[in-house]
Amino acid sequence: ARQALEEEKAMHARTRAAMQKLKEEVERLTAQNDAQRAALDGAEAKVMKVVEDKRNELQGRAYFAEQRYTTQLVGVQAENTAKLERTKAEHSAIVQTLEQLLCQERGDKDQLLRENGDLAVQIEQMKQKMEVLVRSHNRAQAQLRGRVHGE
Repeated sequence: ARQALEEEKAMHARTRAAMQKLKEEVERLTAQNDAQRAALDGAEAKVMKVVEDKRNELQGRAYFAEQRYTTQLVGVQAENTAKLERTKAEHSAIVQTLEQLLCQERGDKDQLLRENGDLAVQIEQMKQKMEVLVRSHNRAQAQLRGRVHGE
């Protein structure tokens, strides 16, 4: 009985020692896990900061590119508007000349027809000039858009 009691005490002592070792191993692994988690959290925070900084930088670039594009577009539109106004004035002068000629030459039908033909040619030339101007305007806008979007 004594021997059985001694063996039971020895078994309890071994069990306590094994449990103590397991407890220490659990504490060591928990500390290691906590350290790794803290390192991971720190790394994640750094990555998120870099991502946020880059996003802010790109938003700023996009804003300033849009501002430059808008400024350039306004300049091109103003230039094209001025050209269009000059063309309208030239057209108006031709129309006025036509009206004056019609009034002056009302009695001479052949003369009137010749002058009318000349004015028709001038009007056709003005139409062609206006078409060239519109194409030039469209090309300039397309080039400007291409340059701005290319940045």
